[in-house]
Amino acid sequence: MPAQVELFFFPGGYAGVNRIEGGQVNFCLLATLAAFARAGRSISAMRQAVARWNPALGRRLTGGQVVPKTEIAVAPVDPNRPALPWMGWPVWVIRR
Repeated sequence: MPAQVELFFFPGGYAGVNRIEGGQVNFCLLATLAAFARAGRSISAMRQAVARWNPALGRRLTGGQVVPKTEIAVAPVDPNRPALPWMGWPVWVIRR
């Protein structure tokens, strides 16, 4: 895989893949609660659903294997609430 971030969009969100150390690839996504529910409400089901919803992403993930104990989900993101600084780094909030 090339050393770049690739973004793939699907109804209700987007996913990204990029090469990381050890020849591995990071796969992450941001989705609406409705998309997560439509996929089956699990990380595994979501990964499979977005691969179907975006065939180019599905092709990119073909042959990949999940590294045990690396899947994680985080709490909802509220884009209407200002971000807080993390570990002293400045945070830029863009208002529309």
